[in-house]
Amino acid sequence: ERVKAYFDSLELEVSDAWALFKLVDEDQSNTVDINEFVEGCMRLRGHARQIDIHMLSTEQRRFQQRFDDSMKRVEAAIGKAIVLGRIQKQSWSTSEMVAWA
Repeated sequence: ERVKAYFDSLELEVSDAWALFKLVDEDQSNTVDINEFVEGCMRLRGHARQIDIHMLSTEQRRFQQRFDDSMKRVEAAIGKAIVLGRIQKQSWSTSEMVAWA
């Protein structure tokens, strides 16, 4: 009841506790200290839509990082293929390219 009152005072509409946790866990450590919690809640103040926007933004940043990491592996695989003369192969599966990286 006290937590609900706290969220109400911050104008937070939280129906999904796990989504809130992921949003305030900025360093992705799966732990939230008091400072991280308070700062995260302060960022999410206001209308319920702000939490949705912030969640999308957070997920997009994480997706972008995974995508960038994957592209680096693909570029490394292509570079190795060129050096080894395997670039002549017409079609490569993704798993073959990653295996070279």
